[in-house]
Amino acid sequence: MASRLRWGKKPFAEIIRLVDDIVTVREESIVQAMRQILEVMKLLVEPSGAVSYAAIVEGRLAAPDANIGIVFKRGGNLDLNRLPWQ
Repeated sequence: MASRLRWGKKPFAEIIRLVDDIVTVREESIVQAMRQILEVMKLLVEPSGAVSYAAIVEGRLAAPDANIGIVFKRGGNLDLNRLPWQ
């Protein structure tokens, strides 16, 4: 247990120092975001890569006039026979 805490101290300190807010999104929103990204942008992204877009779709980010950039992670670890909307 002590080693686990030691590994987390530095990252947690950086989060406290640099992060203003953390938002959560629903699983359904992540799946919807993945599907929209695939349908519109023709990019298959992993669920973790769709979370930022899901937060925007859910209205969880209060930045109506802001330009927002999202970094997607390609879905190289996805099984095409088991996509979450199938």
